Amino acid sequence: VSCGLRWSCEPVSISWRTHLAGCRWRGRCNLRIFRMLLVPDPVGQRDPARSEQASRDDELLALHRAVVTTLVQAGDATDILAKARLRVAMWRERQLCDPLYVEQWQALLALDPDALAAAVLAPTPNGRAIRQNSPFGFLVGRLLP
Repeated sequence: VSCGLRWSCEPVSISWRTHLAGCRWRGRCNLRIFRMLLVPDPVGQRDPARSEQASRDDELLALHRAVVTTLVQAGDATDILAKARLRVAMWRERQLCDPLYVEQWQALLALDPDALAAAVLAPTPNGRAIRQNSPFGFLVGRLLP
């Protein structure tokens, strides 16, 4: 958001009255917007956090790729899926996870491995969210170095 004077172009130190006197929006400008305009954008502060989150997302995607490969290729898919279902049941019983994720994982674990793979590896916000709340955490040491 920017007012007509474009105070956001560089941090300045002026008063609210001085701003209003020179603002071409006059009475339509408000104090909240004025304060936002004077504060430098913290994008530089967000970059490390975004980088860390992207790294975490990559790790979770690698884990789930390994899980999917194991489910599709290995003969122990039934055992892995049974353990994952037990974990989701525990989440529900002990209220350890948001009910939305419990319901999604219950539905996903009822699918065949190919459909499960497509949903879990989807490059969508929901795909990332379900990977962050995954019942396959018990496989980390076994599947990833």
